[in-house]
Amino acid sequence: MPPAELALGYPLPSNGSLLFGDRGRLLTTDMYGAHNKLLPEAAFVVYQPPTPTLPRARLSHHQEWIDVVKTGNTTMANFAYSGRLTEAFLAGNVAFRAQQTLNWDGEQMRVPNCPQADQFIHPHYRKGWEWH
Repeated sequence: MPPAELALGYPLPSNGSLLFGDRGRLLTTDMYGAHNKLLPEAAFVVYQPPTPTLPRARLSHHQEWIDVVKTGNTTMANFAYSGRLTEAFLAGNVAFRAQQTLNWDGEQMRVPNCPQADQFIHPHYRKGWEWH
């Protein structure tokens, strides 16, 4: 758990995310966004969130999976979407570890402007544990 003072007096949930911005913080307490909290609360009393334009998952990812099986549609977080999102997050982790801004080449899975980042993308494994 992060230090409680990072949530500016709001109780931290056992699960969620705390995002920092220029004008405040966003605390999410569930993966469906039903319990988002802008902090400090006093700074966002008059804030009106935009009308949702993207479809929302029904109840849970389990129910979404059941709906997909019954209808033949795709999930909202199918691999075409979630794969790119995961790659973006992992590239962010590489940038953090390399401690610089990266020019990510997803096709080649490398960073042309930072050769030292390659150690985080393509690590060397000991004999018998190589990636094939």
